[in-house]
Amino acid sequence: MATTNSGNSVSIDPAQAEKGLSAWDAAESSLSRSVADRLAAIQGLEAGKPWGSDSGGQNFEGQGKYPESSRAVADAIREVSGRIGEQGRGARTAVARSLASDAEQAAEVAPVEGQVSGAGTPGS
Repeated sequence: MATTNSGNSVSIDPAQAEKGLSAWDAAESSLSRSVADRLAAIQGLEAGKPWGSDSGGQNFEGQGKYPESSRAVADAIREVSGRIGEQGRGARTAVARSLASDAEQAAEVAPVEGQVSGAGTPGS
Protein backbone atom coordinates (compact mmCIF):
# COMPACT_ATOMS: atom_id res chain seq x y z
CA MET A 1 0.00 0.00 0.00
CA ALA A 2 1.54 3.28 -1.10
CA THR A 3 1.56 6.28 1.17
CA THR A 4 2.41 9.86 0.47
CA ASN A 5 5.75 10.96 1.85
CA SER A 6 6.05 14.41 3.34
CA GLY A 7 9.51 14.84 1.87
CA ASN A 8 11.30 14.15 5.12
CA SER A 9 10.43 10.50 5.54
CA VAL A 10 10.88 7.19 3.81
CA SER A 11 8.10 4.71 3.29
CA ILE A 12 8.91 1.16 2.24
CA ASP A 13 6.22 -1.09 0.89
CA PRO A 14 7.44 -4.51 2.08
CA ALA A 15 5.73 -6.41 -0.75
CA GLN A 16 7.18 -4.13 -3.43
CA ALA A 17 10.60 -4.22 -1.80
CA GLU A 18 10.53 -8.02 -1.72
CA LYS A 19 9.46 -8.13 -5.35
CA GLY A 20 12.40 -5.93 -6.38
CA LEU A 21 14.88 -7.75 -4.17
CA SER A 22 13.72 -11.15 -5.45
CA ALA A 23 14.20 -9.94 -9.03
CA TRP A 24 17.69 -8.74 -8.08
CA ASP A 25 18.48 -12.14 -6.52
CA ALA A 26 17.26 -13.98 -9.62
CA ALA A 27 19.28 -11.75 -11.97
CA GLU A 28 22.39 -12.07 -9.81
CA SER A 29 22.02 -15.86 -9.69
CA SER A 30 21.63 -16.00 -13.46
CA LEU A 31 24.67 -13.76 -13.92
CA SER A 32 26.77 -15.89 -11.58
CA ARG A 33 25.85 -19.07 -13.46
CA SER A 34 26.55 -17.41 -16.80
CA VAL A 35 29.94 -16.12 -15.65
CA ALA A 36 30.91 -19.52 -14.25
CA ASP A 37 29.80 -21.34 -17.41
CA ARG A 38 31.59 -18.96 -19.76
CA LEU A 39 34.80 -18.92 -17.75
CA ALA A 40 34.77 -22.72 -17.60
CA ALA A 41 34.33 -22.85 -21.38
CA ILE A 42 37.22 -20.44 -21.89
CA GLN A 43 39.45 -22.41 -19.54
CA GLY A 44 38.52 -25.60 -21.36
CA LEU A 45 39.51 -24.08 -24.69
CA GLU A 46 42.73 -22.71 -23.23
CA ALA A 47 43.63 -26.16 -21.91
CA GLY A 48 43.70 -27.33 -25.54
CA LYS A 49 46.33 -24.67 -26.26
CA PRO A 50 44.71 -23.44 -29.46
CA TRP A 51 47.70 -21.23 -30.16
CA GLY A 52 49.54 -24.34 -31.25
CA SER A 53 52.81 -26.02 -30.45
CA ASP A 54 54.85 -24.51 -33.25
CA SER A 55 57.50 -21.93 -32.44
CA GLY A 56 54.96 -19.08 -32.58
CA GLY A 57 52.61 -20.88 -30.20
CA GLN A 58 55.44 -21.79 -27.84
CA ASN A 59 56.62 -18.22 -27.88
CA PHE A 60 53.08 -16.98 -27.21
CA GLU A 61 52.62 -19.31 -24.26
CA GLY A 62 56.20 -19.09 -23.08
CA GLN A 63 56.02 -15.36 -22.53
CA GLY A 64 53.45 -16.04 -19.85
CA LYS A 65 51.50 -12.95 -20.80
CA TYR A 66 48.42 -14.68 -22.19
CA PRO A 67 47.81 -17.15 -19.35
CA GLU A 68 48.59 -14.47 -16.78
CA SER A 69 46.30 -11.93 -18.44
CA SER A 70 43.56 -14.50 -18.90
CA ARG A 71 43.59 -15.36 -15.18
CA ALA A 72 43.56 -11.67 -14.24
CA VAL A 73 40.55 -11.01 -16.48
CA ALA A 74 38.71 -14.05 -15.10
CA ASP A 75 39.42 -12.96 -11.52
CA ALA A 76 38.15 -9.44 -12.28
CA ILE A 77 34.96 -10.79 -13.85
CA ARG A 78 34.31 -12.97 -10.79
CA GLU A 79 34.95 -9.98 -8.51
CA VAL A 80 32.50 -7.73 -10.37
CA SER A 81 29.89 -10.47 -10.39
CA GLY A 82 30.40 -10.98 -6.66
CA ARG A 83 30.04 -7.27 -5.96
CA ILE A 84 26.70 -7.24 -7.74
CA GLY A 85 25.56 -9.96 -5.35
CA GLU A 86 26.90 -8.00 -2.39
CA GLN A 87 24.91 -4.94 -3.47
CA GLY A 88 21.70 -6.99 -3.51
CA ARG A 89 22.41 -8.46 -0.09
CA GLY A 90 23.18 -4.95 1.19
CA ALA A 91 19.88 -3.63 -0.17
CA ARG A 92 18.01 -6.53 1.45
CA THR A 93 19.72 -5.80 4.78
CA ALA A 94 18.91 -2.08 4.52
CA VAL A 95 15.22 -2.77 3.83
CA ALA A 96 15.00 -5.27 6.70
CA ARG A 97 16.66 -2.84 9.12
CA SER A 98 14.42 0.04 8.03
CA LEU A 99 11.27 -2.05 8.49
CA ALA A 100 12.51 -3.29 11.88
CA SER A 101 13.21 0.29 12.94
CA ASP A 102 9.71 1.33 11.85
CA ALA A 103 8.18 -1.51 13.88
CA GLU A 104 10.27 -0.61 16.92
CA GLN A 105 9.30 3.05 16.70
CA ALA A 106 5.63 2.17 16.17
CA ALA A 107 5.72 0.00 19.31
CA GLU A 108 7.08 2.96 21.28
CA VAL A 109 4.35 5.30 20.00
CA ALA A 110 1.42 2.88 20.26
CA PRO A 111 0.81 3.31 24.03
CA VAL A 112 0.34 7.09 23.68
CA GLU A 113 -1.25 7.20 20.24
CA GLY A 114 -4.22 9.53 20.22
CA GLN A 115 -3.23 11.17 23.52
CA VAL A 116 -1.41 14.08 21.90
CA SER A 117 -3.74 16.80 20.65
CA GLY A 118 -3.05 18.28 17.24
CA ALA A 119 -0.96 15.38 16.15
CA GLY A 120 -1.61 14.48 12.57
CA THR A 121 -0.42 11.89 10.18
CA PRO A 122 3.01 12.68 8.74
CA GLY A 123 2.64 14.26 5.35
CA SER A 124 -0.92 15.44 5.96
